[in-house]
Amino acid sequence: MLLHSLLGENQGLQKVNYCIAKKKYVIINLVLKISLKKRDCIMIKKIMILVLLCLSTFRVSSREEGVLHMTDPEHIHDLYQIMKDVHEVFTLYDIPYWIDSGTLLGAVRQQGIIPWDKDLDILIDEAGEVKLHKIKKVFEELGYTIQRSFAYYRIAGKYGWIDVLTMIVLDDIITFKEPKARYAWADRDGKPLHYISDELYPLKEYVLGEIIVMGPQNPIPYINALYGDDWHVTARDDSEKNLYVDGEVTLTKELMKPALPMGPLKDRVAKITLST
Repeated sequence: MLLHSLLGENQGLQKVNYCIAKKKYVIINLVLKISLKKRDCIMIKKIMILVLLCLSTFRVSSREEGVLHMTDPEHIHDLYQIMKDVHEVFTLYDIPYWIDSGTLLGAVRQQGIIPWDKDLDILIDEAGEVKLHKIKKVFEELGYTIQRSFAYYRIAGKYGWIDVLTMIVLDDIITFKEPKARYAWADRDGKPLHYISDELYPLKEYVLGEIIVMGPQNPIPYINALYGDDWHVTARDDSEKNLYVDGEVTLTKELMKPALPMGPLKDRVAKITLST
C-alpha cells in the first residue's frame, strides 16, 4: 500500500512502460514486506530510493520529456530564401497560394518558421497548377528543381524545399485534388481535411520571420483539425517517422520564438525578371 500511495501522488505522467515498471513494483513490495516484519530501517531507506528510481522511469516517457529535432541554421535560412522567391514568383505570375501545415502553424503561433520544421507547405487551386507548369523555367533559372511526387509538386533548394499541393472544390468544401491526400494527415468532422470558403477567402498576409506570405482568412478550424486544439501550447509530430518531434513537448516561452534567417535574404526574383 505504501508503494501504491506514493505512485498515486505522481500525477500528470503519461505513456508509462508498464511491463518494466510492474516487475520493479513486485520486487519492491516483496522486499518491503520482509523489511517491515524485521523492522529493518536501513532496508526501508533503500526501498524508498528504489521507489524514486521507479518514478524516474515514468518521467522519461512523460510529455515534458519529449524531444525536438531542431533544424540547422543553414537549412532554416534556405527555407526563408525559397519562401521569399516562391512568394515573389507566384505574385508576379498571378498564382494565388496560401501557406499550409507546419508553415501555417508557425506563422500563426511563432510568426515565423518553427525551429524544428524541415520544409514548407503551400496550397494552390487548379488554375494555379496550370500556371505552375508554364513557369518551371523561372524556378530553374533561380537554381531550383521542381519534381512531382505523390500528391504534390516539390520546389527544392540546396537544403530545404516547398511542397505545393492542389486544392479543389468538392461539394461544399475545399479539399485536396489528390484523393490519397484527403485523409493522409487528418480528417475534419468525418470529412476530408478541408476549408469552407468563408474560412479561406479572401486570402490575407501573414508575417513569417522577416518576409510576408499569404494565408487563409481564418486558419483556426483547419489548424485544430490538423494539430488538435492544444496546438498553441503543445508540439507534436504529424509525420509517421517523427522527423520533427518525438512524443509531445509543452512549449515554453523560448520555444515559442521563431527560427530566423542567418542574415539578409537575396532579391533574386527581381534580377531574374529584369534579365528576361
